[in-house]
Amino acid sequence: MKRVVLITLFICILLCRQVFAADWEIDCDGKDCTNPPPHPLFTQTDQWIPGMWEAKIVTVKNLDDKKNLEINTKVKNLQVDPLKCHFDEQLILSINRLDLPDKNTVVWSGSVGDLFKRRDPISLGIFPPKTDVDFRYIISYNQDAVAEENCPNPTTSFSLQLNFSRKEVNNESEINTNKVTSAKCDDQAPKSPPTLINIIPGINSIALFWEKAQEPVTYYIIQYGTQPNKYEFTNPNAGGKETTKYIINSLDSEKQYFFTVVAGNGCAVGLQSNQLTAVTLKNFQTSPTIINQSSNVLGVSTCNVISTPTPTVSILGITKKNAYWFIVALQFVALAVLWL
Repeated sequence: MKRVVLITLFICILLCRQVFAADWEIDCDGKDCTNPPPHPLFTQTDQWIPGMWEAKIVTVKNLDDKKNLEINTKVKNLQVDPLKCHFDEQLILSINRLDLPDKNTVVWSGSVGDLFKRRDPISLGIFPPKTDVDFRYIISYNQDAVAEENCPNPTTSFSLQLNFSRKEVNNESEINTNKVTSAKCDDQAPKSPPTLINIIPGINSIALFWEKAQEPVTYYIIQYGTQPNKYEFTNPNAGGKETTKYIINSLDSEKQYFFTVVAGNGCAVGLQSNQLTAVTLKNFQTSPTIINQSSNVLGVSTCNVISTPTPTVSILGITKKNAYWFIVALQFVALAVLWL
């Protein structure tokens, strides 16, 4: 009997859906969505410096038995200190879907200032009855934020609270899928791709420089990998329309990487730039100092170009592990106990 249980658990380990530990769970039905917890999704009282980031998992569910719901998110409250420094334009919020094959499709990304001013809510997708999706909300402080004359210290603290709503869609017609689908995008894509013009390797980092894409542009993302035209990693937080430089950290030393840059506008994605390649330096070599600085922030899109390896996620050059390893460890402990 023990062996039957052991075999069953082992099959579950191999086949069960990856589970993320949700920080928030939003339940929607034919009437409304549950209000989020009273505390903000993101609150940071310590002073943030450029390049810092934080991620939260939000599980969104359609609990209705019959109705197809479009579920939306919008800022309920935003506090940024000091406000006079416009740090709300340097804080970047990206919303990623985790149920698709690449695990990190970007639904929307932009400055929290843009999100706060936005009249229409952001659609998370159309949810058929009894479906749910995990989303990763990532907030980051633009690494190129610099001191200004009236704000000599580019540090900030902030608080961001979100709200969720739903509306019925397509309930008179048959939907041939039981999966959440993306909402329609009405934004215009950039008229031309950016052009990569320079690449400078460091020991565990590489600096990229590019010429801007033709308007309309609200953000840039960077794709890179260890093989030509095959990009295993993507950073959706590379900066806004004025950004022309980005430094990717936490790379392996003495390894060749291939890079491309993509511009976007809202939920519309443009074409990839040309590809450049470089080999990171040996450990005993000195990493070059990058003195060129650019400011502004990001806005991103609903697109399928975002992919990072699982079970780790690489954002802003920092690797953050998810909770799946803990679940697997518990399952193996259960196997050991049953075996004894």
